[in-house]
Amino acid sequence: MVAVFVGSIVIWGIYSIYTGSQRIFHEEHRISQAQLSARLAMEVIKNDLKRAGFMATPNVNFDPMVCQNVGGAGLVNVQSIVHVNGTAGMVYDQAGASVGIYRPDLNAGIAPDALTLAGNYITTQSFLAQVIRAGAGQIQLQSIQRLTLPGEDPTIPPPLPTDNEFTRMFPLNAYIRVVNPYGFMMFSRIQTVGAAATRTLTVNPPLPDASSASVMCGVHGFGEGSEVNVVNLVLYRIEVDPGDASGRKTDLVRWMVDANGATVAGTREIIAEYAVDFQVWFREDDPGTALIPQQPSIQQTIDVPPDGTVVLVAGGAEPPLDGSAAAHPEDMRVAIVRLSIRTAAEDPLFPWIARGAGQPLVRYDTEAGGVGAAHVRTIVAQVELPNIAFRNLRN
Repeated sequence: MVAVFVGSIVIWGIYSIYTGSQRIFHEEHRISQAQLSARLAMEVIKNDLKRAGFMATPNVNFDPMVCQNVGGAGLVNVQSIVHVNGTAGMVYDQAGASVGIYRPDLNAGIAPDALTLAGNYITTQSFLAQVIRAGAGQIQLQSIQRLTLPGEDPTIPPPLPTDNEFTRMFPLNAYIRVVNPYGFMMFSRIQTVGAAATRTLTVNPPLPDASSASVMCGVHGFGEGSEVNVVNLVLYRIEVDPGDASGRKTDLVRWMVDANGATVAGTREIIAEYAVDFQVWFREDDPGTALIPQQPSIQQTIDVPPDGTVVLVAGGAEPPLDGSAAAHPEDMRVAIVRLSIRTAAEDPLFPWIARGAGQPLVRYDTEAGGVGAAHVRTIVAQVELPNIAFRNLRN
């Protein structure tokens, strides 16, 4: 009996060590998974931020190479960055409506931002125009050959794109950029897409027609030789998982958006599951003194400002990056992104402690009445905006 008693104690001890080790292993796995998700998501965000303004413009309202109102034609408003500052305790659903987060009384101080970027996010191709009927808003492209795909014989010319492929190349309601032979840009919306054989597009509003040979802006003659490319919009925001009726699970989602601001069906991507906070700030380029008119004063350290600060400016306040005529995304040179991901489940041995004002987000409550909390891992990155900086526009 003594041997049985001692053996039971030994077995119980071994079992306790084993179960404790298993619990620690699974919890560390969930934490490492959250950290890995944050890193992978940040790489996607950084790549998209770097492409903001690519084959587009930092700001159509200020770019001197954009034909804004030639011949009375008002072109569309394209800005490389549109930032929506978050509302405390609110995220989005798939329709874009604001919904409350789970237990905002406990998960306090969370106000995820939303971010829309404009650039060429689908392809780097541009196409030459064969004919442009400016007043009618009709563009006919020169012959288009589909690129050779992996596994195809490179010695055989690829066929022309199908009607379906041509429509995907030029999606309806996407922005279109036309660059005339003098380098001036015009932006409009794709209204209709013709057959691939005819390679025709109709845009609205119509493109401005040059009134005389002395006017370099607008469409000249038949528009032959002008370059045409699509400008896409990508939207980042945190949404409630539609498959979770409790509303506990939220994800960082990436959408393609059309020129009307509507999300494009079939383009929703989950960049990071269990994302709970997404914050973006910007640093701008200071014009400097009169002696050095373009002296940059960008701070290169990752100094994360408090929530609610949209743009960091040394000399004063800057209008919000809301897409209005008063916004100046062309001044932005650096973005600071902070992304927080929680573990999929609460850790009963990780006690819930209320988050104080200004304290980092390390715990997230997912179970009403639970004693534990989910671990939160946060990653911060500073991202340069090369396509915006390269243009070096000034308001």
